[in-house]
Amino acid sequence: MPIRTLSEISSKRSLYSIDPDATLVEASELMASQNVGALAVCDDGHLVGILSERDVIRRVVVKGLIPENTLVRNVMTTPPVTMPGHAAPAEALGEMKRGGFRHLIVTERGVATGMVSMRDIPTENRLMWERYEDYTAMRPLDDTVQPYA
Repeated sequence: MPIRTLSEISSKRSLYSIDPDATLVEASELMASQNVGALAVCDDGHLVGILSERDVIRRVVVKGLIPENTLVRNVMTTPPVTMPGHAAPAEALGEMKRGGFRHLIVTERGVATGMVSMRDIPTENRLMWERYEDYTAMRPLDDTVQPYA
């Protein structure tokens, strides 16, 4: 099976974006209507952030903010993590795991063109990453390891 790029994976669906001055109600309605877990936040065509369901829960609901009065710009994650479209899914997965997030914006020549979520990454990449994490967690690194001479 050939390894696909992030562009190939993200091309299956549209990239949905929202203005930073939109309210959280507008953003939530867009996410719900399009069945997506995150939106690119674009100001005058330029990517300025990302808004995820997790951002809404942790930065709005938990803090008791009023969604109708809260602007996307006040709760979005910035700067958004991006990767070029030619990157491999395993690279994106590693970035998501290290950063503790589930959505990543794909770019072509610096312009946002798509988004991948953790569930978009092929299962074999996720399994290999988990096995690698298990292996490195079990393998003790101590002073007995000598460099190759």
